[in-house]
Amino acid sequence: MTNLILPPAWKIADREATPEAVYVNRRTLLKELGFAAGAIAGSALLPAQADARSLDSLKQELAALPPLAAQRNPAFVVEDPLTPIEVAARYNNFYEFTTDKDVWEEIEQFKPRPWTLEVAGLVEHPRTYDVDDLIKRMPVEERVYRHRCVEAWSMVVPWVGFPLRALLKEAGPTSGAKYVKFTSFLRPEEAQRQGRRSFFGA
Repeated sequence: MTNLILPPAWKIADREATPEAVYVNRRTLLKELGFAAGAIAGSALLPAQADARSLDSLKQELAALPPLAAQRNPAFVVEDPLTPIEVAARYNNFYEFTTDKDVWEEIEQFKPRPWTLEVAGLVEHPRTYDVDDLIKRMPVEERVYRHRCVEAWSMVVPWVGFPLRALLKEAGPTSGAKYVKFTSFLRPEEAQRQGRRSFFGA
């Protein structure tokens, strides 16, 4: 009996991969061509005609989010100014919803609360957390990162969260544990692209 292995849509042949020499010299090439990541980001992120009403609505929703008490970690700083929040919030990837960058237009059905996080496996203290209770237990801090994408755009964004090591310390991995596995949500009724076979590479 012969088993047929059908590669996912994103799989390419080795012969089609970018040669290592080209990849390594990409940054130099862009520099020589006079591209500036910030300038590219500025022109690519902003729509040709911004919808003022949508922006105002987005700002109001962001302002309504409860603030997290977090001190900035001085080990993670960027000298460049922060990307405006209305730009950072409107331009991102989340393939569970869409392959376009306008994810914020596709998430009306998504319900981020209530949200639980299960810690299981080779740990001494398996537990299911309510995400808000978990945040209260953890050492929350703010870090500022510069994100550079291979698509030639970049952002400087503050992130608020806690170090993974804090959660691992509470979970207490056993001596047999070697890896940490993350499993995201699966709710096709809220994230429409999860209901497509192509999303899973089939």
